[in-house]
Amino acid sequence: MDNAQRIEAIAHAARDIGKAMSSAESLRALDALAASLIGHRMFTALLYHPDTQETERIYTNQMDKYPLRGRKPPRRDRWSKSVIDCGEIFFISSTQDVKDNFADAVTLLGLGIGSGMCLPIRLRDHTLGTINVLAAADVVSERHSSIGRIIAALAVPAFEAEQRALGVSDNKA
Repeated sequence: MDNAQRIEAIAHAARDIGKAMSSAESLRALDALAASLIGHRMFTALLYHPDTQETERIYTNQMDKYPLRGRKPPRRDRWSKSVIDCGEIFFISSTQDVKDNFADAVTLLGLGIGSGMCLPIRLRDHTLGTINVLAAADVVSERHSSIGRIIAALAVPAFEAEQRALGVSDNKA
């Protein structure tokens, strides 16, 4: 895919997000964008609850393994420091990274996950949640940082809508 095609894919996703009637439709458009520009096996969006420090699944393309509204307990590790606290993209580049960083590693490895990026969704320097774009080994790497940041920025309205719908607020964002 050349640069003009990449820009067209981003523009198409932005148009679809502008027409979306729900956060799920917006996230589906971003899932399709990530699939076309990166290729992935799993695309999941998790809303951050600052009061409990839990994350809640608001979208996934793997509903049979990861149902919506599932919550993950608070984490205090390298992932949470990078993604939640500092707003940095967290990359996984091997099956060992999957094992070292995810409690559900057995399920992820069963899906063939061996690389990926966890994108912080941020507004006014506060984390609203994360989108995880996970793929087979050697597919996702730091070369995808720019598209990851674009996906994260385009996701902000969907995460804000989910916050409002669920009454989630940290009174900062």
